[in-house]
Amino acid sequence: MPIVTITGQAGSGGPEIGKRVADLLGVDYVDREILAEAARRIKTPVAEVEERDEKTSSLGKRIARFLQSFLEKSAIAGAPGDPFMGSTGIEVLLSRTYAEEAQLPASESQQLDDTRFCEVIQAVIRDLAKTGNVVIIGRGGQVILRNIPSATHAYLTASLEDRIKLTVLREGIDQEKAEKITKETDKNLTAYYKKFFKVDYSDPLLYHLIVNTSLVAFDTAAHIIATFAKDKGATPEPI
Repeated sequence: MPIVTITGQAGSGGPEIGKRVADLLGVDYVDREILAEAARRIKTPVAEVEERDEKTSSLGKRIARFLQSFLEKSAIAGAPGDPFMGSTGIEVLLSRTYAEEAQLPASESQQLDDTRFCEVIQAVIRDLAKTGNVVIIGRGGQVILRNIPSATHAYLTASLEDRIKLTVLREGIDQEKAEKITKETDKNLTAYYKKFFKVDYSDPLLYHLIVNTSLVAFDTAAHIIATFAKDKGATPEPI
């Protein structure tokens, strides 16, 4: 039951490599977009859900069921008046970018938003890890699951030049704008991890593997991570 978290600098290839690792292991792939889509499914008619790709639909419904259960438990616990404990609120929380999440709260309401986000993201990632067979991109997975012996945590790095090139390709923008986005995302990632997890996300001690994608091809990086994870996750560990 391999569990893999992949974190890295902006433009170092996290989504590209993560999807390759998931394919190699035959497991689910989860990133911010998939979490946000799952939150939307709480309100989505069944007919629309069935139009999705079968594997993605199954994963989306699994996360959506958990979120629905989470909402119900939160209401029972006494948070029925909390706007972020409804389906719309959960969708907003899980759709937020690193830039939005990294902002320091300027009001009591924003502080509550941050608290709810932290509760939701930790609950979702821990639930995903219970059954294993998942690759999780970012969101603090390497910190949330750091005490899970069967989990593999990988960190990706690359030269700024190469990371800007990938951002140009991903976004279809010019180099100047790509450089700005890459540097801003790096700052937001640093702020996000300090704010919610009190760690430096580039700390090598958080990871089993560190891969320089300026020197290692994406396919090779994916095979390295998948092979390590397969061996490490061969024996299920209690969560």
